[in-house]
Amino acid sequence: MEIRAMEKRFGGRQVLGGVSFELQSGVTGLLGPNGAGKTTLLRCMLGIIRPSAGSIVFDESCPASDREIGYLPQRFGLLKELTVTEALTYFAALKRIPSTEYDTEIERCLQLVNLTEAAAARVGTLSGGMLRRVGIASVLLGSPAVLVFDEPTAGLDPEERVRFKRLVSTLAENHTILISTHIVEDIQAVADRVVVLVDGTVRANGSLDDIAKLASGKTYLAPRDRVNEFSDSYYVDRYIEVEGAQFARVLSPTQLDGFIPDEPTVEDGYLCVTRGLV
Repeated sequence: MEIRAMEKRFGGRQVLGGVSFELQSGVTGLLGPNGAGKTTLLRCMLGIIRPSAGSIVFDESCPASDREIGYLPQRFGLLKELTVTEALTYFAALKRIPSTEYDTEIERCLQLVNLTEAAAARVGTLSGGMLRRVGIASVLLGSPAVLVFDEPTAGLDPEERVRFKRLVSTLAENHTILISTHIVEDIQAVADRVVVLVDGTVRANGSLDDIAKLASGKTYLAPRDRVNEFSDSYYVDRYIEVEGAQFARVLSPTQLDGFIPDEPTVEDGYLCVTRGLV
């Protein structure tokens, strides 16, 4: 699946400015700050809104069954009067899953998101995190080949975030997955590739290592009392103790004598892109 020169304007405001990248099997992370245009891009890709320009192209050898897409929007809601099972039955019907398979398929998806015990609960009684998991279950119904998640871990507690990552790792073997988020932690443990979107344009695109390398030579351990020596743009990641001394882990384009170089991470590379340090 390839996104080619995707553009979107709302009146005189351009939200997407010629976005292009390939979506391959495995997991792709779409990273970008809030307001970067990620949700608009997903909606254009899925035909929810019409792009101003650009196109989506599938590999001609890809069968029709492999072009089915499951989508979890950023804002997911259901009729509060429905039970979880009734809500998922509604989605199963929309997906044209045979009615004889409803029970088995719904049970399978509820098990995947750890919600089996809530099958008979009314949607209106669910917490925000539980409702999010119902949304994830709705995406998995019918096992579509392509799975698109927009901020999937919003509202999930730490344990469920870990469960979601494990689920994605399992699904990645047989699916093409796109996860849109502004949280690097959500994708760095599961993604094969990362696309960084800033102000509606792709600023970086590559493997996790490729993104991390964008911060090469820019990450240091600096004595805490010397951080103010940086005269230009810098970012303090965290403070740590090394052999009884206090250090700040710093991201900066400036190298100062006496500072200890540190291995860059995916988050470092992402911050370099979003802060204009590359």
